[in-house]
Amino acid sequence: MITVVIVIVIFLWHFPSAAIPVVTIPVTVLLTFIPLHFAGVSINIMSLAPCHACGELVDAAIVVVEQTHRKLEIHERSGNPFSYDQVILAA
Repeated sequence: MITVVIVIVIFLWHFPSAAIPVVTIPVTVLLTFIPLHFAGVSINIMSLAPCHACGELVDAAIVVVEQTHRKLEIHERSGNPFSYDQVILAA
């Protein structure tokens, strides 16, 4: 998580953008391993597919944060009035 925060802060210079993956990582890990625990599945090489899915979800969160940050920056530079909700949904 520290690496993710450092990379996002270095490239975007926006700490709140780093909060999304920081929240997403532990939540997805918990939501993945809690059902495995209750199903009695041990964590071994065959059950690591959900871990890969967690990585994909975190990667998607980083891409969404970057795209949203870029779109907001473009709209702020244009000087035209805009709705933050509309820009975020468009991103």
